[in-house]
Amino acid sequence: DAQFNHTDDHQRSSTEIHSSKRSLYENKSRRYRRLSQRIEKRINRIALIRLLSFIVASACAFSAWYDQESVYIPFAGVGTVLFLVAMVIHKRLYDMLPRAQAASLACERGLHRLDFNWSQIKDQGDDFKANTYVETELQLLGHASVYQLINRARLKGSRLRLAKLLGGTIINGGTDALSYEKDS
Repeated sequence: DAQFNHTDDHQRSSTEIHSSKRSLYENKSRRYRRLSQRIEKRINRIALIRLLSFIVASACAFSAWYDQESVYIPFAGVGTVLFLVAMVIHKRLYDMLPRAQAASLACERGLHRLDFNWSQIKDQGDDFKANTYVETELQLLGHASVYQLINRARLKGSRLRLAKLLGGTIINGGTDALSYEKDS
């Protein structure tokens, strides 16, 4: 009877762990999705600021040249500086957006892994399958593969490295995995 209670406790703790992991993935996914949406909104606002500052700077510079008056030059300078600052901020936001989207996608993949819902995981490593040895018993790449099971990579270079490591380590005894070259 004591052993039976121990099994129930183990199952209950396993369920609690699963639900805590699930809630962690859900919270992170929600946070990264909101972050992506905020970044997209900021990108749109900065794009509008860039456009308006470019128009102001161009109009003031043209007016200063056409009217031969120096009163427009400070406004053209302010517009130019504002345009350049907005351009730097815009680039930083564009660099952040793919990472936030990839983090959200990684959390969603984690949820699908917890639920054993493999069909919802889109990244199966098929794009790396072309030059690899076809294994009939153990799927390295593709649907329900080792790649799909262990892939946590967010960036393309990391995904490629994982595919090469799997292919080189399992098929060629590790020799190809050490000669990794980054594709552009």
